[in-house]
Amino acid sequence: MLSNGHIAYGLGLTALFEVLLTVAVPRWRRPALIATTTAVSVLAVLGWQYVLRATHAAQFFTDLPFRPFPISWQDTGSGVATLAFTGLALAYGPMRRQPAPEAATLALAAGLVALLVDIYLY
Repeated sequence: MLSNGHIAYGLGLTALFEVLLTVAVPRWRRPALIATTTAVSVLAVLGWQYVLRATHAAQFFTDLPFRPFPISWQDTGSGVATLAFTGLALAYGPMRRQPAPEAATLALAAGLVALLVDIYLY
């Protein structure tokens, strides 16, 4: 299980890279999108970490024994939770008047960022 400090470190990295993602793509460079994507991503990862902690799911932290992509169920859950919650927040929030594929694309990118940060940075 991850300590609270380790989780906080991961959340900080997730927030940083979500901001970098939204600032890097010109069409996503709007304050409402940056704030929504970053806040919901951090909350989704935090929620997933505490679900794992509450259920004592130590086996979820076992990495795939493939050095280039050592993914675990814990990493996958962070990405999936971020994709789902960010997609909902964007679709019912700042992107509600945009075509669904635009909100889905940003949510997918946010989920991928959360997954990659989880796999490689903590």
